[in-house]
Amino acid sequence: YQRRVHGVLRAFRLVRLLKVEHWMEAFTVLDNVIARSRTLLVSTAFTALLVWIVAATLLYLTERHNPGTQENFSSIPLSMFFTILFLGGEWAVVDFSPLGKLVGVGVVVLGIGVFAVPTGILYSGFEGVVEQQAERRAAARALCADCQQPISHFVHHRTADD
Repeated sequence: YQRRVHGVLRAFRLVRLLKVEHWMEAFTVLDNVIARSRTLLVSTAFTALLVWIVAATLLYLTERHNPGTQENFSSIPLSMFFTILFLGGEWAVVDFSPLGKLVGVGVVVLGIGVFAVPTGILYSGFEGVVEQQAERRAAARALCADCQQPISHFVHHRTADD
Protein backbone atom coordinates (compact mmCIF):
# COMPACT_ATOMS: atom_id res chain seq x y z
CA TYR A 1 0.00 0.00 0.00
CA GLN A 2 2.78 2.43 0.88
CA ARG A 3 4.51 1.74 -2.44
CA ARG A 4 1.41 2.77 -4.34
CA VAL A 5 1.02 5.97 -2.35
CA HIS A 6 4.71 6.72 -2.83
CA GLY A 7 4.35 6.09 -6.58
CA VAL A 8 1.38 8.44 -6.83
CA LEU A 9 3.26 11.14 -4.93
CA ARG A 10 6.25 10.71 -7.24
CA ALA A 11 3.92 11.07 -10.24
CA PHE A 12 2.57 14.34 -8.81
CA ARG A 13 6.12 15.56 -8.32
CA LEU A 14 6.90 14.67 -11.95
CA VAL A 15 3.85 16.60 -13.14
CA ARG A 16 4.98 19.57 -11.06
CA LEU A 17 8.45 19.35 -12.57
CA LEU A 18 7.05 19.27 -16.08
CA LYS A 19 4.97 22.38 -15.28
CA VAL A 20 1.93 21.03 -17.07
CA GLU A 21 -0.04 24.13 -16.17
CA HIS A 22 2.27 26.09 -18.47
CA TRP A 23 1.04 24.03 -21.43
CA MET A 24 -2.67 24.15 -20.59
CA GLU A 25 -3.28 27.14 -22.87
CA ALA A 26 -1.75 25.19 -25.76
CA PHE A 27 -4.12 22.28 -25.11
CA THR A 28 -7.01 24.74 -24.96
CA VAL A 29 -6.02 26.21 -28.32
CA LEU A 30 -5.77 22.72 -29.85
CA ASP A 31 -9.22 21.85 -28.48
CA ASN A 32 -10.64 25.06 -29.96
CA VAL A 33 -9.08 24.30 -33.34
CA ILE A 34 -10.50 20.77 -33.41
CA ALA A 35 -13.93 22.00 -32.30
CA ARG A 36 -13.88 24.71 -34.95
CA SER A 37 -12.85 22.30 -37.73
CA ARG A 38 -14.80 19.24 -36.58
CA THR A 39 -17.14 18.91 -39.58
CA LEU A 40 -14.32 19.28 -42.11
CA LEU A 41 -12.12 16.81 -40.23
CA VAL A 42 -14.94 14.25 -40.02
CA SER A 43 -15.69 14.54 -43.73
CA THR A 44 -11.96 14.23 -44.51
CA ALA A 45 -11.70 11.14 -42.29
CA PHE A 46 -14.69 9.61 -44.09
CA THR A 47 -13.08 10.35 -47.46
CA ALA A 48 -9.79 8.83 -46.26
CA LEU A 49 -11.67 5.69 -45.19
CA LEU A 50 -13.26 5.43 -48.63
CA VAL A 51 -9.88 5.93 -50.32
CA TRP A 52 -8.42 3.18 -48.11
CA ILE A 53 -11.18 0.69 -48.94
CA VAL A 54 -11.18 1.46 -52.69
CA ALA A 55 -7.38 1.28 -52.89
CA ALA A 56 -7.35 -2.02 -50.97
CA THR A 57 -9.96 -3.40 -53.33
CA LEU A 58 -7.94 -2.31 -56.37
CA LEU A 59 -4.78 -3.92 -54.99
CA TYR A 60 -6.75 -7.07 -54.19
CA LEU A 61 -8.09 -7.22 -57.74
CA THR A 62 -4.67 -6.69 -59.32
CA GLU A 63 -2.59 -8.90 -57.00
CA ARG A 64 -4.80 -11.76 -55.78
CA HIS A 65 -3.45 -14.22 -58.37
CA ASN A 66 0.14 -12.97 -58.28
CA PRO A 67 2.39 -15.66 -56.71
CA GLY A 68 5.02 -13.04 -55.87
CA THR A 69 2.84 -11.39 -53.23
CA GLN A 70 2.86 -14.53 -51.02
CA GLU A 71 -0.92 -14.42 -50.50
CA ASN A 72 -0.70 -11.00 -48.82
CA PHE A 73 -3.50 -9.85 -51.12
CA SER A 74 -5.68 -12.96 -50.98
CA SER A 75 -8.58 -11.01 -49.43
CA ILE A 76 -9.58 -7.38 -49.12
CA PRO A 77 -8.99 -7.25 -45.34
CA LEU A 78 -5.45 -8.62 -45.84
CA SER A 79 -4.78 -6.12 -48.60
CA MET A 80 -6.00 -3.29 -46.33
CA PHE A 81 -2.92 -3.77 -44.15
CA PHE A 82 -0.52 -3.15 -47.02
CA THR A 83 -2.73 -0.38 -48.39
CA ILE A 84 -2.53 1.57 -45.13
CA LEU A 85 1.25 1.24 -45.31
CA PHE A 86 1.19 2.65 -48.82
CA LEU A 87 -1.11 5.51 -47.78
CA GLY A 88 1.39 6.33 -45.03
CA GLY A 89 4.21 6.56 -47.55
CA GLU A 90 5.89 3.20 -46.85
CA TRP A 91 6.50 0.55 -49.47
CA ALA A 92 6.33 -3.13 -48.58
CA VAL A 93 8.86 -5.59 -49.98
CA VAL A 94 6.47 -7.39 -52.29
CA ASP A 95 6.94 -8.46 -55.90
CA PHE A 96 4.04 -6.69 -57.61
CA SER A 97 2.79 -7.20 -61.11
CA PRO A 98 3.22 -4.19 -63.43
CA LEU A 99 -0.44 -3.23 -62.98
CA GLY A 100 -0.08 -3.65 -59.20
CA LYS A 101 2.94 -1.34 -59.22
CA LEU A 102 0.92 1.28 -61.07
CA VAL A 103 -1.94 1.00 -58.58
CA GLY A 104 0.55 1.10 -55.68
CA VAL A 105 2.14 4.31 -56.94
CA GLY A 106 -1.32 5.81 -57.32
CA VAL A 107 -2.12 4.82 -53.74
CA VAL A 108 1.07 6.46 -52.47
CA VAL A 109 0.20 9.68 -54.33
CA LEU A 110 -3.33 9.57 -52.88
CA GLY A 111 -1.75 9.10 -49.46
CA ILE A 112 -0.05 12.47 -49.79
CA GLY A 113 -3.46 14.08 -50.23
CA VAL A 114 -4.99 12.03 -47.42
CA PHE A 115 -2.46 13.55 -45.01
CA ALA A 116 -2.19 17.00 -46.61
CA VAL A 117 -5.87 17.92 -46.49
CA PRO A 118 -6.32 17.53 -42.69
CA THR A 119 -3.01 19.33 -42.18
CA GLY A 120 -4.31 22.30 -44.16
CA ILE A 121 -7.61 22.24 -42.29
CA LEU A 122 -5.83 22.28 -38.93
CA TYR A 123 -3.51 25.07 -40.09
CA SER A 124 -6.49 27.17 -41.14
CA GLY A 125 -8.19 26.43 -37.81
CA PHE A 126 -5.08 27.48 -35.87
CA GLU A 127 -4.91 30.69 -37.85
CA GLY A 128 -8.55 31.51 -37.05
CA VAL A 129 -8.23 30.71 -33.35
CA VAL A 130 -5.04 32.74 -32.97
CA GLU A 131 -6.66 35.71 -34.73
CA GLN A 132 -9.68 35.42 -32.41
CA GLN A 133 -7.43 35.39 -29.36
CA ALA A 134 -5.52 38.44 -30.62
CA GLU A 135 -8.77 40.33 -31.18
CA ARG A 136 -9.99 39.37 -27.69
CA ARG A 137 -6.74 40.49 -26.11
CA ALA A 138 -6.80 43.78 -28.01
CA ALA A 139 -10.37 44.45 -26.92
CA ALA A 140 -9.54 43.65 -23.29
CA ARG A 141 -6.46 45.89 -23.19
CA ALA A 142 -6.78 48.63 -20.57
CA LEU A 143 -6.51 52.23 -21.70
CA CYS A 144 -5.39 55.22 -19.68
CA ALA A 145 -8.37 57.43 -18.80
CA ASP A 146 -6.41 60.61 -19.53
CA CYS A 147 -4.40 59.95 -22.68
CA GLN A 148 -6.16 56.82 -24.05
CA GLN A 149 -2.83 54.99 -24.43
CA PRO A 150 -2.65 51.25 -23.65
CA ILE A 151 -1.44 50.45 -20.17
CA SER A 152 1.23 47.74 -20.40
CA HIS A 153 1.70 47.32 -16.64
CA PHE A 154 0.14 48.81 -13.58
CA VAL A 155 2.20 51.72 -12.30
CA HIS A 156 1.11 55.19 -11.31
CA HIS A 157 0.46 57.03 -14.56
CA ARG A 158 1.24 60.70 -14.00
CA THR A 159 -0.55 63.46 -15.80
CA ALA A 160 0.39 67.10 -16.27
CA ASP A 161 -1.85 68.05 -13.34
CA ASP A 162 0.14 65.96 -10.80
